Amino acid sequence: MKQLAARTGTRTLTAVLIAVTLLLALGCGSEPAPPSPADPTVASEPAAAAIATPASTPTEASAPPTAAPEPTATPEPTDTPTPTDTPQPTATPEPAPTETPEPTATPAPTPEPTPDPATTTAEAERDRAVLSALYEATVGENWTDNTGWLTDAPLGEWHGITTDSGGRVTEIRLLENGLTGSIPSELGNLANLESLNVGSNELSGPLPSNLENLTSLTWLSFHRNRLAGPIPEWFGNMSSLEVLSLGGNEFSGSIPESLSDLANLTELYLWENQLTGQIPSWLGNMSGLERLNLQGNQFSGTIPDDLGNLTAMVSLFLHSNQLTGPVPSWLGDMSDLERLDLHNNQLSGPIPSDLGRLTAMTLLNLQGNQLTGPVPSWLGDMSDLERLNLRDNQLSGPIPGDLGRLTAMTHLDLQGNQLTGEIPPELGNLSNLERLDLDDNGLTGRIPAQLGTLTKLKQLDLDFNQLEGPIPPWLGNMTSLEWISLGENPMDGPIPPELGKLNNLRVLGLVDNHLTGPIPPELGNLTNLTLLYLQTNQLTGTIPTELTKLTNLERLALGGNNLEGCVPAALRDVAHNDLDSLMLPDC
Repeated sequence: MKQLAARTGTRTLTAVLIAVTLLLALGCGSEPAPPSPADPTVASEPAAAAIATPASTPTEASAPPTAAPEPTATPEPTDTPTPTDTPQPTATPEPAPTETPEPTATPAPTPEPTPDPATTTAEAERDRAVLSALYEATVGENWTDNTGWLTDAPLGEWHGITTDSGGRVTEIRLLENGLTGSIPSELGNLANLESLNVGSNELSGPLPSNLENLTSLTWLSFHRNRLAGPIPEWFGNMSSLEVLSLGGNEFSGSIPESLSDLANLTELYLWENQLTGQIPSWLGNMSGLERLNLQGNQFSGTIPDDLGNLTAMVSLFLHSNQLTGPVPSWLGDMSDLERLDLHNNQLSGPIPSDLGRLTAMTLLNLQGNQLTGPVPSWLGDMSDLERLNLRDNQLSGPIPGDLGRLTAMTHLDLQGNQLTGEIPPELGNLSNLERLDLDDNGLTGRIPAQLGTLTKLKQLDLDFNQLEGPIPPWLGNMTSLEWISLGENPMDGPIPPELGKLNNLRVLGLVDNHLTGPIPPELGNLTNLTLLYLQTNQLTGTIPTELTKLTNLERLALGGNNLEGCVPAALRDVAHNDLDSLMLPDC
């Protein structure tokens, strides 16, 4: 039900801005530093996307790549709420997963015949000169770690350098090491180089054409720099390449068709650049591709059917573009697909039933499109699914109880649709669930008691629905909860004092219900609370002095109730509050 869309612009703007403040309070919506290639276990999930957050997000550890969430914009904070502006703590979209490949292991050296000492020494010295040029061009004296560089030590003892038995450079690994400036053309003279990773630095300018001489390269990563210009055609000459990572730069134009010559390529990462045009159909000829990430560009048009030939695909990220048309049914033929993220495009139509064949799926993110029809019951057959994000579409009908079979699920986000009916009690079977986000729909009935079994739940977001009845006291037993948002419902009865047992709670939003009775003094035990919104109810009595123990409180809204007595003076120190609207004296 979308009756809330008609609310006044003032209320909506305030609610959105308050939501952003909540995001900041929870430490979400920012992009974590990319994982170090030395640690194959580190990962980050979107962007949400990849399911949507305050959670972010989806995190993946891939071999060798790992996922990294996409950044989420942070609007300016709102003003202090008033009784007429009833801000609601609203879940903020989780950062979508952004795969950022990094070498997780040094390639094993290839056995070589015993080198001629004189020849080897001369070639190693030429490599030393190339590294010196790299040091000078990228302001090596300012690197985070330049141990050994420009000394007489063997090159293998220079930080980030690996050599073979003859002293030739086989790997450069200077990830997140403070490199600035441009990449020197001399780098193309390292004939034995097999792996080059200078990701997460501040390198700029175009790529020098001499790099096409690095025909032994299997791994090339320039991710998260400021490199610009078109993606060079000469990449197609690097016939040994298995992983190419250019994400997070400023490359523009189209994807050069020469990349189709890379017969050994298994992973291609071009995310968050300024690439335009349609996704090229010839990508479907690269049958060895297992991971393709084109997110965060300006691609338009439909998803080409030729991509259906990529039957080895494990991870496909096309989100945050301008893609139109339906979600392709041929995706169901990618039997190895584990992660599919198409969020923040303009895709339309129903969710195709063919996706039900993807039994290996762990992440499905279709957020922020124009999808219609029901939430499919066959989603309950995806037994490995951990994150399901269908928020901000136009889906209608009930939430299928079959979703309760997804016992591996950690994040379920159906916010911002037109869903109706009651919350299925079967969701109480999702024993690993950490986040349940069903707000901004038309759900009715009471909160089912079965949700009380979700002992791992950290966020419960049910606001902007038509839920009835009292706030369940059993919520106080869900000690993992960090966020409760039940606002903008016709819920009645008292605020249960049992909520005071939730020691991890940071957000409590009960705004604009029909709640009665006093504010429980037990809420003063919530010492981690940063936001407390109780305004626009029918609460009575005095403001408990115990609330002054909430020293981490950043926002407090109590207006629009029938409170009496005085305001504990210490509460005036809360940075954003609406206490003046109460028109009560200080204690």
